[in-house]
Amino acid sequence: MTRKTLGQKYMSDTYKMVYGKVIFQAIRDLIGTQPQEKADAIRYLQSPAFLSHCEIAGYPVGLQDALDEMLLLSQTEQQVVARMVMEELR
Repeated sequence: MTRKTLGQKYMSDTYKMVYGKVIFQAIRDLIGTQPQEKADAIRYLQSPAFLSHCEIAGYPVGLQDALDEMLLLSQTEQQVVARMVMEELR
């Protein structure tokens, strides 16, 4: 590998890690108790940026739909599903 290629891989790994953490925080916010954080997480979830971040982080294409559907469940069910999703993404 050339120095440039190594640098690009490092940046790619960095973006993957950062976006993964952003997505995890958004999932936590979706099931949290703070209404503003939940609203912000929903806006992020429904944004084109979320899809892009999922792709960069290496997360499944259907994650947005799964989280969107999760919002239709009761609060208790949302918490269970969110934990399951986060376990699968690790």
